Amino acid sequence: EHQQNDGSSSSSWEISVSPLTGDRTRVGFNTVTMNDDDEQLREDTKRMGQHTKFLKLKMTANLQQNLHMLDVVLATCREEWKDQMPCGPFLCIDANASWSSTLCKEFLSAVQAAGTLKYLWMLEQPFSILLPQDTPSQNGTAGTLTLNESSTEYQEWVEVKKTLNAAGVVLIADESCNTVADVPLLKPLVDGVNIKLEKTGGIRNAVVLACECYNTSDMLVWLGCMVGSTLNSSIVGSLLPFTAVGGDMDGALLVQPSSHPFSGGFAQASSGTITLPSTNLPVGIALKAQPAAT
Repeated sequence: EHQQNDGSSSSSWEISVSPLTGDRTRVGFNTVTMNDDDEQLREDTKRMGQHTKFLKLKMTANLQQNLHMLDVVLATCREEWKDQMPCGPFLCIDANASWSSTLCKEFLSAVQAAGTLKYLWMLEQPFSILLPQDTPSQNGTAGTLTLNESSTEYQEWVEVKKTLNAAGVVLIADESCNTVADVPLLKPLVDGVNIKLEKTGGIRNAVVLACECYNTSDMLVWLGCMVGSTLNSSIVGSLLPFTAVGGDMDGALLVQPSSHPFSGGFAQASSGTITLPSTNLPVGIALKAQPAAT
C-alpha cells in the first residue's frame, strides 16, 4: 500500500510527479484514427473522448489534411466537453513514420500560428523507422541499426527535437525502438520511447527496456499496445510505475465484447486518470465464468 496526499492508504502506486498533469496521476490516451470523412472523425473523437480527456491523433504525410483533422478534433472536443475542455496540452500526434523533418517544422509553425500549439504534448515517430537508412549492425541483433550520426538526415532530426522541446512538445520513438539496444542510439533524437509487448517479445524484455529508460538513460517511458483483449492491455498497465506519464493502452476498446474473455484490469476515469487494480489476481484480471454447456 502507498500513502496518498490526504493521508489515506491505497493499493494504487504512487511515484514521481507527472510532467503532463503536474501531480502523481498517470493518464490514458485513446486513439483517434486518421479519416478524411469529417463525420466519421467526429464520431471517433466523441467515442474515444467518453473514456478520457487525453487523445492521440493519427496523422498522414499530408500537411493540410493533418491541420484539417486537428481542427475537426478540437472543434468536436469543445462541443462535447464544453467547460471541461482542457486549457493545456491533452493531444498527442502519431505520424507513423511518415513525416520529413521539413514537414515536421511546417506543422509546428502552422499550429503555432493557429494558436493550437498549447494543446499538443507529444509527437510520436515522425521519422522513418530505420532512420537514417543505414546498414544493419554487425552484432546479429535483428531490428537493431547502426545510426550514422554524421548524416544530414540524422542532424536534421536532432535539430527538430530541439525545436519541438523549445516549443514544449516532447518527441517519442515507437516503431524505431524494439529492444534495449535501440535506446542509446535513439537518445539524441527523442525524449522517450513507446514500449509495447508486441515489439519487445513479452513482459520480461519490456521490463528490461523500461528499466533502461527509467533508471539509466533518463528517457520518458510511454506505454502502448496493439488491438487485443483486456488481458493484453492489463499486462501493459502493470508497467505503469515505470512511466511518469501513462500511454495509450486502449487496444481493448477496439474489439467486440465476444473477444473479452477476461474481467477486471486497470480503471480509467473519464478524466483519463488510470488506477491500478486492488487485487491479488495476476495483473488484476480474471477469466470470466463460461456458460454451462447444453
